[in-house]
Amino acid sequence: MIPDQYNIIGQSSYQKKRKQRLARSSKKNPSFTSCCANGKIQLPAAPNTPQFLDDLLNPDKGSLSIKFRHNIRAYNSMFAFTSMGAQIDHTVNSQPGPYIFKINGQCHHLMGSLVPIDAESPRFAQLYIFDTDNEIANRLHPFNNDNCQSSLDENVVNKLIDMLDSSNALVKLFRQVRHRLNNDEFPNFKLRLIGKRDGDSKQYDDPSSNDVCGLIVGDIGESQTDRDIIIEGYSRNLRRISKLHPKFMSLQYPLLFPYGEDGYHTDILFTNQEHYTPSKRQKVTMRAYYAYVIQERLGDSSTLTKGGRLYQQFLVDAFMNVEQERLDFIRSNQENLRTESYKGVQDAVLRGDVNGSSTGKIILPSSLTGSPRYMINNYHDAMAICRHYGNPDLFITFTCNVNWPEIQREIKKSRNYKAEDKPDIIGRVFRYKLNDMISFIKSGQPFGKTIADVCAIEFQKRGLPHTHLLIWLASEYKFRSPQDVDSVISAELPNKADDPHCYAIVSKFMLHGPCGIASPKAQCMKGNQCSKKFPKKFKQSTVFGENGFVFYKRRNFPASFVMKNGIALSNSYVVPYNKELLIRYNAHVNVEICCQSMLIKYLFKYVSKGSDRCRAVIQGQTNDEIQAYLNCRFVCPYEAVWRLLQFPIHSRNPAVERLQIHLPMQHSVVFFGNQNLSSVLRKNGLNKTMLTGWFDQNKEDVEATQLYYSQFPNKYVWDARQKEWIYRTRGFSLGRITYVHPAAGELYFLKMLLNHVKGATSFEYLRCVSGIVYPTFQLACKALGLLDDGKEWAEAFSEAVLTASSSQLRQLFVSVTLFCQIANPQDLLDQFWHTMHDDIRIKLSSFSPHNLHFSDNELKNYVLYELEQLFNALATSLKDYNLPLPNDRLMSEIRNNLLREELNYDISELRSNNEASISLLNTCQKKIYDRVMESISKNQQSLIFVYGHGGTGKTFLWHSLINSIRSEGLIVLAVASSGIASILLPGGRTAHSRFKIPLAINENSTCEIKKNTHLSRLIETTTLIVWDEAPMNNRYCFETLDRSLRDIMGQTGHSNHNQPFGGKSILLGGDYRQILPVIPGGTKEDIINASLSSSPLWPKFEIMLLKQNMRLSIAGLGSDEINEIKTFAKWILKIGDGDLCDIPFFDELDESLIKIPCDLQLHTSGDPIKAMVSAIYPSIEQPALEPFYFKERAIITPKNITVTEINNFILGVTHGPQRIYLSNDSVDASSSDNDNINLLYPLEFINQLEFSGVPSHILALKIGAPIMLLRNLSPMIGLCNGTRLIITQLADRVIEAQIITGSHIGDRVFIPRIIFPINDDKCPFTIKRRQFPIRLCYAMTINKSQGQSLKFVGVFLKEQVFAHGQLYVALSRVTSKKGLKIISCDQEGKQLDYAKNIVYKDVLNLLPKGLFPIQNDF
Repeated sequence: MIPDQYNIIGQSSYQKKRKQRLARSSKKNPSFTSCCANGKIQLPAAPNTPQFLDDLLNPDKGSLSIKFRHNIRAYNSMFAFTSMGAQIDHTVNSQPGPYIFKINGQCHHLMGSLVPIDAESPRFAQLYIFDTDNEIANRLHPFNNDNCQSSLDENVVNKLIDMLDSSNALVKLFRQVRHRLNNDEFPNFKLRLIGKRDGDSKQYDDPSSNDVCGLIVGDIGESQTDRDIIIEGYSRNLRRISKLHPKFMSLQYPLLFPYGEDGYHTDILFTNQEHYTPSKRQKVTMRAYYAYVIQERLGDSSTLTKGGRLYQQFLVDAFMNVEQERLDFIRSNQENLRTESYKGVQDAVLRGDVNGSSTGKIILPSSLTGSPRYMINNYHDAMAICRHYGNPDLFITFTCNVNWPEIQREIKKSRNYKAEDKPDIIGRVFRYKLNDMISFIKSGQPFGKTIADVCAIEFQKRGLPHTHLLIWLASEYKFRSPQDVDSVISAELPNKADDPHCYAIVSKFMLHGPCGIASPKAQCMKGNQCSKKFPKKFKQSTVFGENGFVFYKRRNFPASFVMKNGIALSNSYVVPYNKELLIRYNAHVNVEICCQSMLIKYLFKYVSKGSDRCRAVIQGQTNDEIQAYLNCRFVCPYEAVWRLLQFPIHSRNPAVERLQIHLPMQHSVVFFGNQNLSSVLRKNGLNKTMLTGWFDQNKEDVEATQLYYSQFPNKYVWDARQKEWIYRTRGFSLGRITYVHPAAGELYFLKMLLNHVKGATSFEYLRCVSGIVYPTFQLACKALGLLDDGKEWAEAFSEAVLTASSSQLRQLFVSVTLFCQIANPQDLLDQFWHTMHDDIRIKLSSFSPHNLHFSDNELKNYVLYELEQLFNALATSLKDYNLPLPNDRLMSEIRNNLLREELNYDISELRSNNEASISLLNTCQKKIYDRVMESISKNQQSLIFVYGHGGTGKTFLWHSLINSIRSEGLIVLAVASSGIASILLPGGRTAHSRFKIPLAINENSTCEIKKNTHLSRLIETTTLIVWDEAPMNNRYCFETLDRSLRDIMGQTGHSNHNQPFGGKSILLGGDYRQILPVIPGGTKEDIINASLSSSPLWPKFEIMLLKQNMRLSIAGLGSDEINEIKTFAKWILKIGDGDLCDIPFFDELDESLIKIPCDLQLHTSGDPIKAMVSAIYPSIEQPALEPFYFKERAIITPKNITVTEINNFILGVTHGPQRIYLSNDSVDASSSDNDNINLLYPLEFINQLEFSGVPSHILALKIGAPIMLLRNLSPMIGLCNGTRLIITQLADRVIEAQIITGSHIGDRVFIPRIIFPINDDKCPFTIKRRQFPIRLCYAMTINKSQGQSLKFVGVFLKEQVFAHGQLYVALSRVTSKKGLKIISCDQEGKQLDYAKNIVYKDVLNLLPKGLFPIQNDF
């Protein structure tokens, strides 16, 4: 017999490659199992199709045949003996496209009685017996109201009757029943179709009547078997017939089995068994039988494969019956095969329940391919690969092309069939193409070396197979720049003239739509919008957005488009692709760059397609998982073929070992229901499991203790026979602890501990934390900080009380209340308020020396008074948290505290400082100072933007102006764009905090300032608003403030309220060379549009310049030092202006390469991180370094991933013990579908996620390490986002640190763990991470460094800058050239003499003409 591969593919390139591989193979007799089980199945050839039917099935025979094939299911239905009990999905064919037969739920065949009841019209088998004089009319009658009536030909029906009467054994039998019925006066008999075959009945023999049936009068008697079909003479009931009956398919498909041939039955033996290794299975399975009969063989003229649409129905029917047989076996054996815990078996024996059938539960096992647990297990295997290797790099969707030459050649080999007529060929060719694609990708040719992959097969709504692939690349091939992405992925139409072949393929397969307004009824349209977000925005270049999300280059070429359905589709409709894969496979091959947010929301949902219905089965309230699974199932012919041929629907590399987890004495034991439980307990090795084997290995093997349980399969192999772990000598495997739902209690907490504890030797070891053995795993998790514990805040206070002052404890209480979402802050206040009043008592005693006793109520009132002021400073109040307010007397003092705060200055001191500072102003500063003061004295509005680079004295000018105006008793509101910049201003706040500007801002936003509130009255009386680092803010921030100030001033009847900003004077400052507003995923155009210079408010500002470098005014500088400062400052300014360009990028006018001066380069032949650390932190390994040491130095780099790498390296070489803090991560209970999220995104996966501005799950710290704050906890005491501190104490629940930047240097503060709500738009749920709001800051990102001034700076460009102004900001952080060192690397890590610079000239061009170049006074 010719192997099936060759039968199908013919002389294709795949066949040639297959032959070449076989020729090189060491196997002399390669096996082919999908068709005949390597020759073990041999059935007689199918009989030739009757000529009349063969002509009708031949699409080349003209219009009659074409109409017949179109309506073949209707013709078959009118001749079928049985009806199909199934829910057919007709909606799938409601739109244009190839026909597809699709079923939902179960499928079974039903047989009625021999004679219709109560003058009903005859149906199905009754048509062969009753009223045969009108047989043609009766057969056509059910279709009278059907749209196909006009297409059904009476002449064809008549000839089919004649054909079946002459050839079909079943028809002949029922005709005999008709004669018997005509002769009997009282037809009280039944028809029996025998299910059990006697002797060696051949598959396609013409069966005799005795072999098929018997006519029986009266009862059937004892001779009936379960597989016999008994047809009643009269009955209203439909009876389901056995799928194991030989005539099961012949009764349903008379046009596919025109001779009434036998189909599958349980007595078909394997052939030539003496030539094969003996096995338990001696008979052909139902699946193997159907896999055999759907193969086309040379010289074979099977009617079955000619059936077109009816063949589709047969394939679906066959597979559903195969799977039903498996489910029937599972159901029937539930009482025999049981599972129970080891302890449960012991307890059963102790109770006297020695019969195994009294224990256990019934489930649908994961061994059933496609079952809920099968799908979920494969899903979690993919997640395990992701946890080990990180986010995948590529997401590839590959869809079958039915016009592949291999398919077209085969389906038209003998007749002009359509692709839809041959689902088996389509499935097999796609399988070979997919295998080739995976091999090709693994070869490294298209993307480079791969280290892991996951593949999942699914079937589209129209049924065609397609696959989703996740690919992990080796480190050296990962995509680190837009250029890397552009080298392998395109989202543009190729040039038709230069590459017509690729252009044709992209035009055919890689264009989405048309949709939207042009085609509102397109399948992708949901709520009048394209669900795939087409058309995409044009982008001049590829952009990395937030979390690495990639926005592909889609340039707007008006002349480049493709006409589709009369609509011009441009680059905005191109689906991203890889040219090499697209040309090689000539099909839809979508290639996307992966990122974390895309991974969470989309990828594993696709990879585990079907998990939605799987979760419903597993978690639904049902006692019958099998029935629930069947109700959720949809099957099409392409999937049926795939499953019948046993093609895998999931694959992964590397392999994943599923690790058992159980509580002590609670591991699973499998046994038979009739087995004596005492014998079960005597089984050797019954108490040994993977988990206990891990314990045992850790006792003996030092290397094993360095691995987590989930890492164990990396280096060890589980020997299931010996029940022990042995050292791995070859291969590689990942480990995955089996999924445990949070509701599982102690088992869930045990899993949490296994994910965080190495080298455990027992369950008790896992419960031991810091030398304390906790009685439960839950308590051990709480001790590690892994669980949400309401006692944590009380414990934090108990730790802080030992060293904190009363004012520090009050501040700690405010931080905990605002950021920790505690359930009842009143309880915490009641417990600890008495620790917060020591300084209050002392202050009150100084006013009343003769009254040293204060009641608790008085002291508590004063504590509440101080707390309310702290809450007010953060724009909130005690009452917002259901906390009591101080009494009326004290509240009257607090009222309008905002106004009092801005007037509460020592005017005499301000005047004295002002007189001294005015004399120090240089010419440029004095000009601006006079301009502002003149407008105030004349009560005129002034809108001024002060433009100056670093070192020109903007901060000194702000101080001089603010002090001068406040010394006159007037109000100045000082704000900045960032927290770190705001603390450099007297009384400074962030702009968002002061004016309540929404974080999610747009062109219609307004400030959340209510009328007639303290804040609105403060603004009404404000004389000047100073806003530093203004270019960093989105233009909408200023436009929002403009609208809100106009509204506030309009309410007071102010005459100038229609002027910009309601007539208020605004003084902005900043440097457009620095970093511009951050727009996630934004293009250059988006960023420019978001800049202040693009706002309609911008032309209303007067621009004034600061040009003199104040660093030249430092006393004691020599001429050489002055010249060096001038030269260095000019070099930095040229970089910021984009005027320095040693190597240009010809396709990117905003990008260039800058030659790094030799004296700034840090050359090394070894580890560049080690070299940079040695240069910037030369004494880092010494113990007890002074805080000032860290205050003046830092390493800065473009990306967080490099920051983490550097911080971890330095922490590892510093002196002192390291302490690990683990976050408590959870999915917000308010998230929709919470149970499903717990299943799809297990805790260990959420733990590894990293988000911008959020601390990591694992936080490693040491006393003396520098840290940076990640939240604005309390700006009034210097705790801003970006504040740097030194750790002075590490307690369990609180960290003490000393501030080393800003205006509060030297102050000690206490930092609690707070809750970070992570509500990313690309994340389908909200994550709550409870962790200390800090990160190490030996190194920081360039963006975080803006506003910092340092003496020693290491610019580490492992990856080059990616945004406007980043290089300028990095270089200008240092106060002198001698404190700067630079390392620049290419993508392979080799050192470069150049650094990339990005300057948006378009932004600078929006500034007034003549502003650049600035002739600075050096």
